[in-house]
Amino acid sequence: MLGIGPSVPIHWQGAPGCPDAVLVEQRLAHMLENSLNDRRAQVNATATVTTTDDGRFHLDLRLEGEVGGERVLESTDCQELADAAVLIVALTVDPEAVQPRATEGSAKDLAPPVRANDEAASAIWIPDPDAPPATEAGDTRSAAAQVVEPTPVVSAVERREASMPEPRKRPLWHFAIRVSGGVGWSVLPEAVATGEFNLAAFISGRLWQVELGFAYWIPRVVESSGNSAVGGRLQAWAFEPRGCVVPGRIPIEIPVCVGLELGAIHGRGVGELNADSSMSPWIAASLGSGIVWRPRRNPRWGLWLRGEVLPAITRATFGTPQSGILFRQPAVGGRIDAGFEVRLRSR
Repeated sequence: MLGIGPSVPIHWQGAPGCPDAVLVEQRLAHMLENSLNDRRAQVNATATVTTTDDGRFHLDLRLEGEVGGERVLESTDCQELADAAVLIVALTVDPEAVQPRATEGSAKDLAPPVRANDEAASAIWIPDPDAPPATEAGDTRSAAAQVVEPTPVVSAVERREASMPEPRKRPLWHFAIRVSGGVGWSVLPEAVATGEFNLAAFISGRLWQVELGFAYWIPRVVESSGNSAVGGRLQAWAFEPRGCVVPGRIPIEIPVCVGLELGAIHGRGVGELNADSSMSPWIAASLGSGIVWRPRRNPRWGLWLRGEVLPAITRATFGTPQSGILFRQPAVGGRIDAGFEVRLRSR
C-alpha cells in the first residue's frame, strides 16, 4: 500500500509492461505537491491493470472513502493508463490543486522528469529490411527507415480531461443516529454498575459534532440501613445535549465532548412503605471522550465506544420520616457505553 500522506493511499497493480508502483506514487505526489492537507478528501484508490486477449491494457480504477466511484479504461499503452489513473485520483482528492495546472497544459507541470535511459526520451528508428541500402556515407539507417515519435505523457492526460466527470464534492455535514448501551455508577443507588441505554441523533462535520441524546437508567432497589423491610425503587432518565470536537481521520475518529444531563430520578416506595411515587430533578455536566471506527469501504456506519464523567449540578435525595434518608445521589457519577452509529444523510 503506497500513499501520498495518510489520506491518499493508492494501490497500484500493473501488468507486465506497465510502470511500477513507485513511479505511479511519484507522479501522484508531483500532481498534488501544491495541495493543502486540510482540504484533501479522504480517498482510497485501487488501480488494477490486466491485459486483454488482443494485447490491449485494461484499467479498473476504484475509489472509496468520502468520494467513491469506478472507472474502466483501455489503451494499447499502459503508461497512458497510469497517467489517467493519477489524474483521476488527484482531481478527486483536491481538484483545486490540480485543475489550475492542467489548464496551463505544461508537460513539466503534469509529469516528473523523464529518466535518461527512458526509451521515450528519443525517437525509435525501425529499418525496412526490403528497402535498398542508404547512399550517403556514414548513414547506417535505410532510406525507407520509419521514425516512430513517442507519445508525450501530457497528451494522454489532456485527451481524458475533457471526458472525465467532475469530481464529487466532499460532504460538508452528515446527519446520523446512534444506539448504545453500557454501565454506569453513582447515578442510582449501589456502588456496582447500573445498566444504561442511549439513543442519539447528531449532525457532524469534518472536525465537529453536535448531538441530542436520550438516556435511560434501569431501575435499582435500595433498602433502608435501619430497616430492611423498607426501601425504594429508583430509575432515571435524561436528555443529553452535547458538543464535540472530532479529531482523526477514517478509519479512526476520537470525539472529545462536553454537555449536560437534563432529566429526573423517579422513586417509588417498596416493602412496608406505601407505594407512593416522587420525582427529583437531575442535572449534571458530562465530560468524556470516545473512539469511533469506520470501515474505509463504507464509512456511513461505525462502531463506537465512550467513557464519561458526570459531575452532579443537582443531587437527588429520597427518604421517609420514619426511616430517614434512603438514597442521596453522589457528587460525581460516570458511565462507559458502546454501540453503533449510521449516517442517514450527507450534504
